[in-house]
Amino acid sequence: KTGIYNPFTDTWSSTAINNSLTDFHNYPTAVWTGNDMIMWGGLVSTGARFNRNTNYWTPTSNINAPLSRFYHSAVWADNAMIIWGGSDGTTVLDTGARYDPTSDSWSKMSTRGVPTPRYGHTAVWSGHEMIVWGGHNDSSVFNTGGRYNPRTDSWTSRAPMPTRRGWLTATTVDDEIIKLRDLEDVSSILVTHQLRDAFYVATHAAERRDGQLGIAGAGARQLDARGGFRGRGRAH
Repeated sequence: KTGIYNPFTDTWSSTAINNSLTDFHNYPTAVWTGNDMIMWGGLVSTGARFNRNTNYWTPTSNINAPLSRFYHSAVWADNAMIIWGGSDGTTVLDTGARYDPTSDSWSKMSTRGVPTPRYGHTAVWSGHEMIVWGGHNDSSVFNTGGRYNPRTDSWTSRAPMPTRRGWLTATTVDDEIIKLRDLEDVSSILVTHQLRDAFYVATHAAERRDGQLGIAGAGARQLDARGGFRGRGRAH
């Protein structure tokens, strides 16, 4: 079942269900292109594009599509959706692909220098690269990640996080990435500067004001590439 949420009216409306949605998608991902929502995966290797103006779903091509998976990541990279990682229920994956909705085509991603196979990680688009961190395999939780450049189809490593984290969320703010783990019981925010490739641990207290969760007293300590602290400063 799918729907459209309008934050201005705080209301939901149903989307059309047509023949493009023939598979059951268990834990799929979705990205917004500016015109369409693209949903893909979830223990299947199929997907569909939803156009809100026509209220209609169009299937994505299956030619060269990635292996079926769930708990993977998806980002919208200006003109393509990038799928990476996840699990097929048996094997933890380190593969991915780029989907171009204009040509309705898939392109495989390089696996040279790719991060360790994982699921439950987080990924964001910086404007230039997809940045992946954290996550699990069947025996470990990771504090590592990598940067993927779709223009050169290449991976580079990133500085480690101070702690191992899975099922985390991330969002970009200017040239930094702010990472949150549990909004209801926040103990720290991790900020990493893309150009400096260094983490800042922003310590703070979470408090509620007028029923809203807020953050007060933020400071920061910078980590070096080995995961050690380099003194104190302010997060900015």
